Amino acid sequence: MTLEICSMEFVSLAAISFSVVMVLSGALASLFGNGKARGLGVLMCIIGVGLASALFYLCIYSDVEMFADVDLLNVLLEGIINFLAVIFGLLVAIGVFLVVVLKS
Repeated sequence: MTLEICSMEFVSLAAISFSVVMVLSGALASLFGNGKARGLGVLMCIIGVGLASALFYLCIYSDVEMFADVDLLNVLLEGIINFLAVIFGLLVAIGVFLVVVLKS
């Protein structure tokens, strides 16, 4: 396994992560914000959905050579599995830390 930070899989996963966070934070800002924050929240949602749509189009339907080699479903599943593994590792480490601190 080679470590390539400039690979299209990395860029695709970063773009999808960015778009998901933009949609979620935009929805929260538009629901709980007031005035100008609501408008910016809607704009963030539109940007997130637009970026995700563009990436899905490029990876699935277009003939652009850079994106044609990306198996987007596989990249998303690997990203979710890696994220869950990181969260699990963090929770175990925090649990061990708390046990050590509370027992001493």
